[in-house]
Amino acid sequence: MFNMKKFADLLSVKRKAKGLTQDQLADLVGVSHQAVSKWERAEALPEISKIGDIALAIETPAEELINTLYESQPSTAPTTNSSADEAYFALIDKTRVGEIYALAPNMSKETLALAIDTIVAEKGTSAATMLFRFASEEYLGHIGKQMLASGDVSLAKYVDEPTLQSTVVEYISSADTTADWRQKNEKYLRAGKLLVLCKDLEFINDMFDHMVAIYDTWNVWKSIITEFPSEVLVHQGIKFAVRKGTGSFGGWWGLLGRRNVSKLFLGYADYFKNNAQAWWDIMLFFQHSDASIIESGIKERVERNDLDIYVLSAHALKFTPEMSNFLADHGMIYKGNNTVSASPKAPQNEKDVWNTVSEAINKSTENPSLLRARLRFEEEFDIKLQDSDVRDWPEIIKWADTARKELYPEYDTPDNAILKEILNRLRNIEEKLDDVESMTDDLEDTISDLESRIDELE
Repeated sequence: MFNMKKFADLLSVKRKAKGLTQDQLADLVGVSHQAVSKWERAEALPEISKIGDIALAIETPAEELINTLYESQPSTAPTTNSSADEAYFALIDKTRVGEIYALAPNMSKETLALAIDTIVAEKGTSAATMLFRFASEEYLGHIGKQMLASGDVSLAKYVDEPTLQSTVVEYISSADTTADWRQKNEKYLRAGKLLVLCKDLEFINDMFDHMVAIYDTWNVWKSIITEFPSEVLVHQGIKFAVRKGTGSFGGWWGLLGRRNVSKLFLGYADYFKNNAQAWWDIMLFFQHSDASIIESGIKERVERNDLDIYVLSAHALKFTPEMSNFLADHGMIYKGNNTVSASPKAPQNEKDVWNTVSEAINKSTENPSLLRARLRFEEEFDIKLQDSDVRDWPEIIKWADTARKELYPEYDTPDNAILKEILNRLRNIEEKLDDVESMTDDLEDTISDLESRIDELE
């Protein structure tokens, strides 16, 4: 009999130990992300022909994978009155984990469960963790529920779906929603660690929506984002990009994986009915996607008349020769090395502005370290503005002006779009600061009048 659960656990542990995402393992093995996800959720098994590729990717002997794959399911039949059980009941101190560990492989499941319960009651759950490997999955699910109640999610993978979902809701509903994501709200993080174990995609998306509504960012779950199902990442990514722009994923492309990024981009384009601005936003970050998926998606949309090829005319040189031939066959006119270009529409909102800024920054330098510094400045500047109050504004103005002069010396002219955007934001902040100072002066005058009246009454 196949032991899907043990194989799933082994694959997940080995993959993470190698620092691979599910997407990266899928690429190395030559299968879809969904296939790897199903393997690790014990919903499917790989073909035997893929075992060698998996073993090579996670640097594990193929024999170990095969042995785990074909290992018998652990027996739940009791071995009562066994010598190991008798030896356990003969122990004077039944909380000595080392002695019980030596007996555990041969103890009946019932006696082992009693031993673990005794240790947990006397010394806490952590003292018994080394015995969990010998326990039945049913018992691990039982004790996993107890651990969840105390905030420990280490055995959550053995807990049933309804318990997982109710615990996620409990953590989220009792979390401090005023806490900033940088303070690492532990209840939200624990909720996320349980959420990735759930199988109900609708529930996962509902909880993801709730988290984004509270924090307006994905950062609270960044450390576990690769554990979410691909379908959820794509669905949520499209929604987030529609509101925030494709540039909002500046530091996330590697985490999301090229396949997910490509599907996100195609969904983003479809949301805006494949207009010129949507494809302009996408092509800013085209290098982070899988070109074959994007180009295949473009062909499908052109064939069903959902995409006008001239929307892509400004970007045609970024595509493969095969794709360029496809566009030419469908009527795109080339002039020398260039196509008939199409200019994007003028920015209409903050998302469009920052996508334009991001493109200008990307084009402005071939120096990788300077480019990274500029992108960090752009992100930090936006965060500082969102998270500050009036007392912080003078320092933000000073910090931004200094950083701008260091990072954009070649743009220090009145006509530059990036400089104008930054200076406009600083000017708006200064105006707000003036208003606040004026209000403060009025308030001080009012307080002074009240003090005078109090003195008169005394």
